[in-house]
Amino acid sequence: MRRLRTWAARPAHAARKPSRSRLQQRRPRPSQSPSPRRRPGAPPAAPAAAYLAYELGELYERRLADEARAVKAYGRALTLDPSLRPNLWAIRRIFYRRGLWPNLAKLIGAEVDYARDDYERADLLLEQARVSSHQVGDTAAAREALDEATRIAPMHQGALLELERLAARENDGATLLDVWERLAEAVEHVPRKIS
Repeated sequence: MRRLRTWAARPAHAARKPSRSRLQQRRPRPSQSPSPRRRPGAPPAAPAAAYLAYELGELYERRLADEARAVKAYGRALTLDPSLRPNLWAIRRIFYRRGLWPNLAKLIGAEVDYARDDYERADLLLEQARVSSHQVGDTAAAREALDEATRIAPMHQGALLELERLAARENDGATLLDVWERLAEAVEHVPRKIS
């Protein structure tokens, strides 16, 4: 009778304690254990931290009107995840507003590495060339960016037109003839090709 009482006093759903050897088997190995701050299946820490730093920068810039703190937050996000596009656009916006043209040219050059395709890469190189040429006055860097853009996308009309402007400014006749031939090839409207 006594045995029935102890059994009845214990809830039916209570499990017995596992033995020490079972506990050691269940414990994850250090190489397999998730980091203590992350849940399994959660996104990696660096992109989440980068997005948080970007959001802080947005709050500093838009709500508090503190560009200095915003630039620091955007810079932190850039070091954590250089491919976060909204962050890159926010930094560009501040550089344009402040007229920090050399910094903007460097930022666009870094953004080229994270472009999705060759056409987007050529667009970024064209923008870098325009900033380098028109704002900074560095025609050598502009020429280098345009040569790379036309190598990547030979029929990119914007890059060809900017290369034409640069060659005309430098009185480079051979480059002008080459660019004009490439522009004639790049035209999609057939009657324009004939004339």
